[in-house]
Amino acid sequence: MDLLNLSRPWDCDSFPKSKRIIFIGGGGKGMTEQILGGTGNTPGTGGGTKGGGDPINAFFDLFEQKDLTEKDDFADATQQKEPDDYSNIISNDANIPVIYGKRMTGGHIVHIEVSEENKYLHVWHVLCEGQIERIDDVYINGFLYRQNGSVVSGLSPSLPEATQEDFVKYYSWQPQEGDSTADIHKARYGTDSQSYCTTNLTSSTQWTSDHKGSGLVVVPIRYEWNREAFTRIPKVKFVVKGKLVTDFRHSFLSPGPGAYSTNPVLHLWDYLTNSRYGCGIPLTEIDGGEEWSSGAGDDSSSFAVVANLCDADITLYGSTTGDRWIGNTTIDTSQSQIDNVKKLLSAFGGNLIWQQGKYHLEMETTGSTAVFDFTEKHIIGGIGIQGEAKRSRFNRVYANFINEESNYERDTVYWPEADTYLDADNGTPLETTLNLGCITDKYRATNMCKRFLLRSRTQKIVSFLSSSEGYNVTAGDLISITHSSVGFTTVL
Repeated sequence: MDLLNLSRPWDCDSFPKSKRIIFIGGGGKGMTEQILGGTGNTPGTGGGTKGGGDPINAFFDLFEQKDLTEKDDFADATQQKEPDDYSNIISNDANIPVIYGKRMTGGHIVHIEVSEENKYLHVWHVLCEGQIERIDDVYINGFLYRQNGSVVSGLSPSLPEATQEDFVKYYSWQPQEGDSTADIHKARYGTDSQSYCTTNLTSSTQWTSDHKGSGLVVVPIRYEWNREAFTRIPKVKFVVKGKLVTDFRHSFLSPGPGAYSTNPVLHLWDYLTNSRYGCGIPLTEIDGGEEWSSGAGDDSSSFAVVANLCDADITLYGSTTGDRWIGNTTIDTSQSQIDNVKKLLSAFGGNLIWQQGKYHLEMETTGSTAVFDFTEKHIIGGIGIQGEAKRSRFNRVYANFINEESNYERDTVYWPEADTYLDADNGTPLETTLNLGCITDKYRATNMCKRFLLRSRTQKIVSFLSSSEGYNVTAGDLISITHSSVGFTTVL
């Protein structure tokens, strides 16, 4: 394998729009960052373009006066399979993902160089958008090299070669973040002001102090050539504790990077308001946004209420307890913004609603108190009732998900285990499969199956024309109906 061929310049002539991309060019061209469709990563700073990108006005057209998760939206959001090969992509125009919560990634190889007569291979990886909490684990060619930020016992880089596996003799990267002259070989966690990082390659004319990778997580690794061990560029996988996000329930002090969280509502807020990789919606159009930005903590808006519901400690399954819903999500920025919003909503069964000039958030929960009781004096004309159809009713639901406990491999769960609903349907299997993109544990995956199945068997569609009192409710509100023609008395 001729490693020298790997240091060739890359063709960087064309750029797709609405992407944040990086590339390396030879001859001292260095790394160039193009951010199209946004001016930064501070929430609420607005849209705008840089580098010839177009504003994202179409996004608002899609949301206008529309409940984002209508009848089939949750099902739509669970049809795309999550990748689990974690390949190290070599590309000059690949989209940079956003990682919320904790996920495994292969990242993108953005620069490769050799030195000292083909002895050392230097590889720079870009993992995701920053700023992140940390890099926990590192796997090289399938072997765990670092765990929870520390070198696995017996594999210290100070040793001349690995004592358990002979594929890494030495490499100079450390997972801790560094940002000083003495720490130039350490990873960068994605601040906008970060300095460049290198692998102690002192003779490079291509990777210089101008290669900062501002706002991106950059990891440099140096390998010592070993013909017995290397047949190709080593495959590296990283377990990342991802994007720092704002908790809008707390007082606004400064537009800092925020903190690590697995609360899926905080992830949604970040994506909706971020103008670099997200939607760039102003805080004035988010329920609770103005209150938070004015300096007060927001614990009463619809977003705060749902965030608290997600944090609530419940019995997940069996005797296991924990937060009702958590999110561990990789956002593919090549997908449309509305698809990514639906994906984030699917983590907790949320509905995003446009009401009185702001986006409000609702979540399906059990409840017994109606917001409004519609009676015959409110209902004009007749009333229509449509029960569940066989094609949309299920007696067993499967879910594919990426299982953190199985080293982020694909796994499957189902609900129920018993044939109770199968027997109720005269032994006719009525099954469906969800692909969960934000859930990485079997308990919440099983609960999502249960939620989906029960919803399919109990939902009824009641339609009627209402008087002006109908404006007292909005999409997602729990209502009751009293109507003698169908025998309803305060039926929820």
